[in-house]
Amino acid sequence: SKIPTNLSELGENEEVGVLTSLSRDLWASLHENLSKSDDNLESLKIIESSTAVICLDKSLPNSDNLNNDEANICNFFNCLYGISVDDNLCNRWYDCGIQIILTEDGCVGMVQEHTSADGTSFNQFTAMMRNTAMQYMLHEFNKDSTTDKNIDDFIPLRFTLSDEIKLEISTGKSQLQNLGGSISYARIVFDTYGKSFVKSLNISPDTWFQIAFQLAYFHIHGRLDATYESCSLRRFRNGRTENLRTCCVESKLFVESMVRNSGSGVSELRAKLLDVATKIADNRILASSGSGFDRHLLALSLAARDSNIDEPFFRDPAYADSMTFRISTTHVNTFGWIIGFGPVCPDGYGICYDLQPDSAVISITDSKDCKSTDSQLFCQELQRYLIEMQQLFSEKTNSCSAE
Repeated sequence: SKIPTNLSELGENEEVGVLTSLSRDLWASLHENLSKSDDNLESLKIIESSTAVICLDKSLPNSDNLNNDEANICNFFNCLYGISVDDNLCNRWYDCGIQIILTEDGCVGMVQEHTSADGTSFNQFTAMMRNTAMQYMLHEFNKDSTTDKNIDDFIPLRFTLSDEIKLEISTGKSQLQNLGGSISYARIVFDTYGKSFVKSLNISPDTWFQIAFQLAYFHIHGRLDATYESCSLRRFRNGRTENLRTCCVESKLFVESMVRNSGSGVSELRAKLLDVATKIADNRILASSGSGFDRHLLALSLAARDSNIDEPFFRDPAYADSMTFRISTTHVNTFGWIIGFGPVCPDGYGICYDLQPDSAVISITDSKDCKSTDSQLFCQELQRYLIEMQQLFSEKTNSCSAE
């Protein structure tokens, strides 16, 4: 067909996208060098002005020998980093906000980069794309509106590559394969209950699952650490996000009592859990109304840096520890997709979760290079504590509520 023929003519030009996986400073320098060529600059402008890029991938490796779960996980990693140089590793452009992945054997996926927009916007786009695809499959489109009559309009983008750029591409391929291959992925479909049960207790389902994350983490690591949950500021013009910190004094008191079996009775544990829910609800209101502190501190730290001000506060070990999010979470509607993201620090977890009325789908990643983290074990402990939390409310608890 026309498009694959054009692609095969590009040779090393196909691999330029690997440069977007390098460190930001290095890629910025290489981008500047590339832009000195008029042809390169024109190609970069075309790519960077696009709303999305479509990655036409080879089939997933060994796809004929994979069961459904294995194929789904393989597709996740293929979307994330293309798996290997022999597969699709060079067929990505990570600067683009939306990459739509299509494989020869029919797998579909997306890679989203959050600089240009937040999860809510991407979620709406994903829903629209999914619904449009479903309509097409159901033959609701007019066939005359989808034609390949303009197929010859596809024009290969050419790059003139210096020896330095070629060397960095080679380095980038190795680094990206090592980085992607270092991620461990685990996923559970928890079907004992979902958000309907939690709502019946007058507790926020999101808060409930955040507490469960704290329990599982404390059981494995014997401590609590800074936890990140994105909170939208879309009520404000040009608003983006604030951090909702779900790890708090109240959660520490509850988690320690629950995990260590400190002799607290069911009523006391129940009361402590409700205290956590109330505190997180208060924090959510503060964060979503612009009264959180993370973005303010970020602005101050950047202003101090740009003004060459050596502010001791930002060098304090306690501040550094508070900004190391070993539990980074996001709550999204997955529409049945396999979804996830890597941990944001070497000894942390990336947790993506979708809460449905009677179930929850939770994806967890960690680094294979870190001996202290274990995403599979985290999933096991998480399921355990979700059940134990439910058992605290096994009796009728209409009098219990968290405002």
